[in-house]
Amino acid sequence: MVARPNCRSMIAWRKSGKSADTGDCVELARHGESILVRDSRDRDDKILTLTPAQWGRLVTRIRDGELDGA
Repeated sequence: MVARPNCRSMIAWRKSGKSADTGDCVELARHGESILVRDSRDRDDKILTLTPAQWGRLVTRIRDGELDGA
């Protein structure tokens, strides 16, 4: 039997430098061609996987205020 490393532990996650220390933020990582997004307070929970195009559309909608109060 071959021991395999935990894929999640091999991913280089990052937070925005503008994130506050309150823990209310998300972390991002690139994995192959995908953009991964997770809740920084619950790192072992679900991970959202987006294509670069989907990530770009999400960022645009956030910047435009389309998701405020959603």
